[in-house]
Amino acid sequence: MSTKITDFFTVVSKKEEKVKEKEKEQDLDSSETENEEEKKKKLPTKKTTPKKSPSEKEEVEEKKEKKESSKKRKSPEPDETTEEEGCENQDDEKEIKKNKVEVTDSNYYDDIESYISDVNWKNALQDEFKKTYFKNLISSLNKVKKENKKPIYPPKDEVFSAFNYTPLKDVKVVIIGQDPYHGKGQAHGLSFSVKPGVSPPPSLINIYKELVQDCPPFKQPLKNGFLEPWAKQGVFLLNAALTVEESTPNSHKDFGWYQFTDAVLKILNEQPQPIVFILWGGFAKKKKSILKGKHHFILESGHPSPLSVTHFKGCKHFSKTNEFLESKNIEKIDWTIKP
Repeated sequence: MSTKITDFFTVVSKKEEKVKEKEKEQDLDSSETENEEEKKKKLPTKKTTPKKSPSEKEEVEEKKEKKESSKKRKSPEPDETTEEEGCENQDDEKEIKKNKVEVTDSNYYDDIESYISDVNWKNALQDEFKKTYFKNLISSLNKVKKENKKPIYPPKDEVFSAFNYTPLKDVKVVIIGQDPYHGKGQAHGLSFSVKPGVSPPPSLINIYKELVQDCPPFKQPLKNGFLEPWAKQGVFLLNAALTVEESTPNSHKDFGWYQFTDAVLKILNEQPQPIVFILWGGFAKKKKSILKGKHHFILESGHPSPLSVTHFKGCKHFSKTNEFLESKNIEKIDWTIKP
């Protein structure tokens, strides 16, 4: 009997163990499922886009087609123009041609006053440029340019060189000549001066000789007649006539230049700063009547030309000029010209 009871309990205990094992297995399964669910929660969820309606799809496709078609269209190259742009450009070109005057021998000197760069000179002379005599002067120059094959000196862009080298407010000294040199390559808009590389003419050689005697240690330049250094210091080198034909002295004396340069001298006479006016020869001395300013200083002598040089020698105009300038507290002129 006791053995049966023990057997019974052993069977029961075994059953209980089996039940417990099953429960453990179930617990493990449930924990695993829970862990898997937690992992799924932690993983990033994919965004689900709502399905587009057929109409939206069509719109997207249309946009894509438009983009592709615009890409396929060839954009014009930089030098290509559309038909409309071409018409506009043609209109612009026509307008430019209307406004732009073609330069010919018949109107070659029409813009000559534009070559004066100094604003003060330009403003002071603007009324002269509008006068009838000056318009006739330009017409005469154009006529010679068209009909006469002789060159006119100096070149058009150098006719007013004296006004550009020596601004109106900086003028200290005025040396008056008659007309430009008429040899090829000599004249460049400054009286008595020649271009670099051109040998000094006889009148300028005599001027240098006077400087040697008057202003030692001045040394006579044998090959340099370019007086630009004087002009830049305030020496206004003015010819009474500003143009001439090749090999024909005084050929433009009746064109109206004398009236113009007389107006220039009147402007200079009205300047507040003291100015030395140097008059060489009978022609220049006639201009004395214009120069009435009491604060100015006038020097007269014969012309330095070989024909009248005896009345020029010993005039001492260069030293006298500097003495006057220094007396007025104005910086004197350095007359040196490099050899």
